Amino acid sequence: MNYATIALVSYGWLITLGVLTLQEAWLAIDATTIIVLFSMMVVVNTNQR
Repeated sequence: MNYATIALVSYGWLITLGVLTLQEAWLAIDATTIIVLFSMMVVVNTNQR
């Protein structure tokens, strides 16, 4: 398993067990980081072609 899969499964368990609410999980996501990572994936994918 990679780190992303482990993180998603862990968040799922935390929400299922009631440690985190769905609202708290959404607030924990940093939109700026997601945008930067997505942009880097697009650039790398474009350069590999």
